[in-house]
Amino acid sequence: MVLEYIDLSRTILALCVFSIASYSDYRTRQIENHVWLVGGAIGSALLFAHLITISSQGVTYFLALLAIALFFTPYISLERFRVSETTEFYIEIMLYIVLTAATFLIGFYWYRPENGILMGIVAMQVLMRTFYELNIIHGGADAKALMFIAILFPTYPHFLNLPFAEPKIPMLETMFPFTLTVLLNAVFWFIFYPLVLFLYNAAKGNPKVPQAFFGYKLPLSEVKKKFVWLMEHPVNGKIVTRYTPDKDEDENLAAEVAELERLGKKEVWVTPQIPFIIPITAGLFISIIVGNVFFLLIGVSSF
Repeated sequence: MVLEYIDLSRTILALCVFSIASYSDYRTRQIENHVWLVGGAIGSALLFAHLITISSQGVTYFLALLAIALFFTPYISLERFRVSETTEFYIEIMLYIVLTAATFLIGFYWYRPENGILMGIVAMQVLMRTFYELNIIHGGADAKALMFIAILFPTYPHFLNLPFAEPKIPMLETMFPFTLTVLLNAVFWFIFYPLVLFLYNAAKGNPKVPQAFFGYKLPLSEVKKKFVWLMEHPVNGKIVTRYTPDKDEDENLAAEVAELERLGKKEVWVTPQIPFIIPITAGLFISIIVGNVFFLLIGVSSF
């Protein structure tokens, strides 16, 4: 019963944090770090409440501290110490390696089920950071949002007879952590997004393949006024098409637009910057209320 109240508290906190984040992402495509920092601090307190409720032992609380330290690692800023951005990145990666290695070595050596919860939190945070570095997740805020979910919901939430759909094989919840369920539920609806873009372009008379599946044409003069990434890039006096944006795309936008103007371009293909925090928010609450949509589709979960 106490765990249900903790899960309900987590859900209320998630509603507050993701409402603010979604509004900010929609308006500016940026989210201030303090949104995740405040949420992470309260989520950490709820994590300790969870561990106390299930009567964890000393080593588990130490692992919780390591998992929490890992969550706050991306927010470390060494700029005031005149540390270069590259050096700061390497320091951050070293902290990831040390904290992750310590969590798994200690967790396996003194293994008990609650230690598995903490190792799962760390694994999900590392996975989301890896997705960001590999450009699978484009926005830093999107990765931070998923890392926040990992520490806020270390296990599947269960309260008020939710979720409606439960897996027929309980082990699936252990094998497929809640954070991955949220991400899968968030991207599930994007299966149809390329088709919608193609139909839009076809209606506008621009059904060029494959560009029409990734974006749309926009007057070059409007690019800097919209939330878009360039699909066409000037490289050594030529125009090269890239279908997925780089992490530093926004930093180079003004210079690339100026170069495209010099090359005589009037219209360019662009990729819309989707405020992905909104689908993540939808995926989170679908996961809490309904469960894993993919499990339902393949028949391993039922109402």
